[in-house]
Amino acid sequence: MNAGLALLLIAATAGGAMAQDRPASVDWLIAASADPGRTVIDLGEYHLDGSGVVALDPLTGLATPPAKSLPTSTAQVHVIQAHQDGFDDTAALMLTLGRGKPVCGVLLGGFGVDTGLAALANQSHAEKLDGYGRILDLAGSDLFTALEPQLPMEEPAGFVTLPEGTRFPVSRSGYGDGAYHLFRLNDAQDAPVALYIDFIGDRKGEWIDPPPCANV
Repeated sequence: MNAGLALLLIAATAGGAMAQDRPASVDWLIAASADPGRTVIDLGEYHLDGSGVVALDPLTGLATPPAKSLPTSTAQVHVIQAHQDGFDDTAALMLTLGRGKPVCGVLLGGFGVDTGLAALANQSHAEKLDGYGRILDLAGSDLFTALEPQLPMEEPAGFVTLPEGTRFPVSRSGYGDGAYHLFRLNDAQDAPVALYIDFIGDRKGEWIDPPPCANV
């Protein structure tokens, strides 16, 4: 059996060890980490507007291509925290699209982080962020200066709101700068149930990649 698929089955069947009120995708990601001590922060809702979702460094604009074929709906934002060697690290940033059980995943692209921060945002919101950055540049300022009070420099994550009201979730990127991947998890009907960025990998330091949907 594919090792990734085995982890999916563990997450789906070990109900006594899982939090019953959490989406199955969150429990899958924790089970796949082989670190049951990881905890979950529920940041709240984020509306998907149909423009596609990108993973990006919110201060540089480095981003994945927009993930299309997602329902126009309200997603829930979850942050997975790892606690090891006396340190708390942001292990993953996730959008869940319902309570369906994941059975496979799709790699949607990679992006670079140069500021220790990562975001998941509608493509339309990323474009507004870029436009705001251009306005600031013309005024002799920058996104970091303008948004610093809202950025999760000490906390694991939070929502950032632009002056015109656009808001999106931003988290710390695990151990810091680097290259990261955005994955989509699908259920048995091939419907998307979650998007996630893995920042630190599993307990052994290996990236958490879902079994490819072509193999399921």
